[in-house]
Amino acid sequence: MRQYYYTDGTDRFGPLSIEDLKTKGIKPDTFVWYEGLEDWIAASQVPELKIIFEKEWQSINESTFWEGKTKDIDTIENREIREQALSVLSDQWGIAIGTFVIYSLVLIGIQLVPVVGGMASLIIGGPLMVGLSIFSLNLSRKQDIRLEQLFDGFQNFGTALSAYLLMILFVFLWMLLLIVPGIIASLAYSQTFYIIAEDETIGPMEAIIKSKKMMYGYKWKYFLLNLSFIGWILLSILTLGIGFLWLFPYMQVSCARFYDLVKNNNM
Repeated sequence: MRQYYYTDGTDRFGPLSIEDLKTKGIKPDTFVWYEGLEDWIAASQVPELKIIFEKEWQSINESTFWEGKTKDIDTIENREIREQALSVLSDQWGIAIGTFVIYSLVLIGIQLVPVVGGMASLIIGGPLMVGLSIFSLNLSRKQDIRLEQLFDGFQNFGTALSAYLLMILFVFLWMLLLIVPGIIASLAYSQTFYIIAEDETIGPMEAIIKSKKMMYGYKWKYFLLNLSFIGWILLSILTLGIGFLWLFPYMQVSCARFYDLVKNNNM
């Protein structure tokens, strides 16, 4: 097994295995040596260590992805939110489309089951929405995304289901008055699943109330953000639905970005 040495510029340390060396907190410019090298080299030039630094750099890039970008929901325009969503999706279209296709197929497949399909889709609707929110938020934030995240909402099944049923009930009751109050209510509750996605300890009613507070003064802006996709929706219909493969991720990431912006404003 290869043995490594490293230096802090004054002292030399080693011999160490590669696993031990990884725990020493060395930096990319730390000089290391192992038998067979003519001279000391930077740790970033060692293949076994290079992958570690690449992951660290990726993590830093992800956490600071929105640094320098507008983060104030009061000043940012919906056009900018859409542009930011497209920026995120530029190199992630494949997994984004694949995940949203699976989401749609699961819902459609369940609904096609005779007799119990409608009830089953109602039961899994909430957990799937939480999973979709987890995936969309991670995608929006340039963090780790995996197709399996779509089903992470089932880990918090009770809260997701309860929130889903409560939202349907409340919107229905508001619509008994008029269509407009129902639309306003749905806008007020729109951030509920994102909230549950980020806080596994929160209760369904608490998440709904928190969404209402977050959306106070921002329902019209959120309505206009969704309305701004109407042209793309019509175009997707003209392409026999093919355009929805790109439109659905585009809309979801835009909405996830809106959530982060409105959340920051309420912190």
